[in-house]
Amino acid sequence: MLLTVVPMTVILLNHLQIFSRVCRPNSAAQNDVLCYQFVSQFDSYVGAQLNLSVSLDDVAISIGKLKKGKAPGNDGIMAEHLLHCHPIIFYVLLKLFKAIVSHRYVPMVLILLSRY
Repeated sequence: MLLTVVPMTVILLNHLQIFSRVCRPNSAAQNDVLCYQFVSQFDSYVGAQLNLSVSLDDVAISIGKLKKGKAPGNDGIMAEHLLHCHPIIFYVLLKLFKAIVSHRYVPMVLILLSRY
């Protein structure tokens, strides 16, 4: 099998042409309306309604129980990273857990990290 090497600029220009043709809004006014709707609803979107009984306190308590001085996981994150980072991490992790459960989808990067 003969492989052809294509310069990156050719690939980028082809992608730009396809993207600009496919991703064009119907009109600037409609695009503004849809953009406003998306932005105004994004923060309150929770996905499918599930009875997920994990709370912010549950996440915080679980992180607080992590053992210090252990080797990092495949992602390179040590318990100390989570224990000493800004408390916003509890909220971020809770949103991640709820998204995984409600969409029934685990991001590929998390699957790959768990394999090594």
